[in-house]
Amino acid sequence: MSKPLEVTGEFPVLFNYSEGYIRLPVWGHIPMDKKVRAVVSHPGFFRLRGIKQLSFVEYVFPGATHSRLEHSIGVFHLTRQVFQSLVQNPVNLNNEFKRDTLSDENIRTLMAGALLHDLGHYPHAHLLEDLNLSREDPTGFIHHQEMAEKFLFEVIDGTSLASILEDQWNVDPARVMAIIRGNKELEPLGKIVSGNLDPDKMDYLVRDAHHCAVPYASVDIGRLIESFVLDSDRNRLAITNKGIASFESLVFSKYMMTRHIYWHHTVKTFGAMMKRLVQDLMDDHLLPPEKLKQIFYESNDEQLLWRLSSETSGLKDQNPSLVLLDYIIKRKPYKNLLSVGFTRDGKNGDQSGLVVVPKGVMDHQSKRYGREINTRDPLILALNRLHHDPIFRKEKEIKIADWLNTSTNGRYQILPHEVLIDAPGFHSIFEYADLMELHLFNPKENSFHPLHKNHVTMFQPEFISAFEPFAKELQILVHPRLAELKKQSWESVMGLFL
Repeated sequence: MSKPLEVTGEFPVLFNYSEGYIRLPVWGHIPMDKKVRAVVSHPGFFRLRGIKQLSFVEYVFPGATHSRLEHSIGVFHLTRQVFQSLVQNPVNLNNEFKRDTLSDENIRTLMAGALLHDLGHYPHAHLLEDLNLSREDPTGFIHHQEMAEKFLFEVIDGTSLASILEDQWNVDPARVMAIIRGNKELEPLGKIVSGNLDPDKMDYLVRDAHHCAVPYASVDIGRLIESFVLDSDRNRLAITNKGIASFESLVFSKYMMTRHIYWHHTVKTFGAMMKRLVQDLMDDHLLPPEKLKQIFYESNDEQLLWRLSSETSGLKDQNPSLVLLDYIIKRKPYKNLLSVGFTRDGKNGDQSGLVVVPKGVMDHQSKRYGREINTRDPLILALNRLHHDPIFRKEKEIKIADWLNTSTNGRYQILPHEVLIDAPGFHSIFEYADLMELHLFNPKENSFHPLHKNHVTMFQPEFISAFEPFAKELQILVHPRLAELKKQSWESVMGLFL
């Protein structure tokens, strides 16, 4: 093993522990310095203590009450460990370009971006952002990455986080915003702290599993970080053979946590209830869209439900859809009328009762995000639209409610808000484009080789994409009073989505 470089003087941002420690679950004692403490103590950042990391997951796993603040500090800690490892490995300082990349200014900027990456979050942002929920609100909820700019430059008690970055961190807030937005054109070095090896993922998988008390994210993070090498040709991290096992654990942990925690059927049910509640509040003119959005932007998770209840307290008798808010508060989930799984086209076995997904959709050949998918199959296109177009989804919910009324001869008098659809969408779980760019470093040859062309791991894009269909399901949900309704088959309702 090579002797660590004496770098404490050259990289003070990495080794200055002058302000003691903050104690955090999972990682224990996290060293602080003056500039880090200034950010963590600022009200614009400290508000994240009230924004829950996992939205409705605590309704199923009661320990999952941890905050975005806790996670953000954890990501900062791991980012610092990544750079501590990089600058102490001689291979990362063996040419001028690498030394320039690992300059003190660049490291400070990337660490600030890591600490502030979730700055713009508000309650249930991932459920609502970038969706056109109602014709009454064509602009929709602001994406949390864009909302970060407001909190970054907002002056509170005479100072802003941006001024702290300029005065104490000596970094450009515009560069930090580019990292938060994931804008690789404006800040190409942001790729070092994003993608399949990003500290964000390393922290949230391990932290979320810890708080949910599940064993699904047992990843040797230390071993993984020790294997990182700077790939300056691609402005990102590469790994050595020593990190392969930990990398495989990280990838599989994301699948396990997504399938069993983040997309647990009850968690998804409450998410569907929240989205329909927000739609009905706008569509039925119970709250003006801008006022409703401001309640979300200005509240923490606990305040949100209380404020929504307070604002609508005199309207419940005239607006039965407000039962959704009452049931969210009281943890009364809608019941499952139908669950439909997914399978890959061409897979052997009985595919009845499943959505058959064609190649190029929800696999390593598809885009991770976006509304467009690579198919002309009308059913797949309609199901994907359910996820991306809430107005279309609500129309189908009402159509299914009418169909159920007809098929039961009006026995239950089912109301429009008593049927919900939880549609997962066809975006991929894994970051295949990034995976195709990830390289394996051979220290003996001092060379990089594409990981996806190397036989050191089974976890290649095509193999990983085989997990995708098993993580998702489509649900039709009904009000608890309709729990006695006969479970429906996929074949009986499939035509209603077209």
